[in-house]
Amino acid sequence: MVEKLKRDLHSSSPLPLDGKYFHVRCCAHILNLVVQQGLKLIDSSVTKLREIVKYVDSSDFRLTYFEKAKNDRGLGSKGKLILDVSTRWNSTYDMIQRALEVKDAFDLFVTRERDIVDVIYEKEWDTIQDICDFLEPFYHITKPFSGSKYPTSNLYLYCIVCIEKLLTKSHTDPSDAVRKMAAPMWRTFDKY
Repeated sequence: MVEKLKRDLHSSSPLPLDGKYFHVRCCAHILNLVVQQGLKLIDSSVTKLREIVKYVDSSDFRLTYFEKAKNDRGLGSKGKLILDVSTRWNSTYDMIQRALEVKDAFDLFVTRERDIVDVIYEKEWDTIQDICDFLEPFYHITKPFSGSKYPTSNLYLYCIVCIEKLLTKSHTDPSDAVRKMAAPMWRTFDKY
């Protein structure tokens, strides 16, 4: 359809640059592809976190036990755990952010639960925090790109420049996990 429209428009008057930039991809989709590339190399600490969330979420008894750990740490008002979905990268951000909010409850739950295999150590929590901090701006950029009740094309250039700055800066990030994630993200960003 795009090719036919391009041909029809080009036949009536030449398109700028022969229509090379006539078809522009969806910005939200491109951003999703960029971040998904980084998440493919996600640190093992986030994988551990995901497994613990699955473990807690898979049993009503464990959910109740986790809620007790939250209450014992004074975190009862924080929301329930979020398990990420592989097709929505921002759900991984949501999972990490919520886990960091209730980190003390996680630590207490893991020390009380005998069947749990994975333990997240303090250094791994630091890595999880670094990843969360790195993903946060991408999360906030996704929101305006995904708008349906207002035009988003006017946001494109500003958001793309922000993404480019974030990815450029990430090459010198002190966190190994962030640098490792950023390299494939940059390649995908550059491709589109």
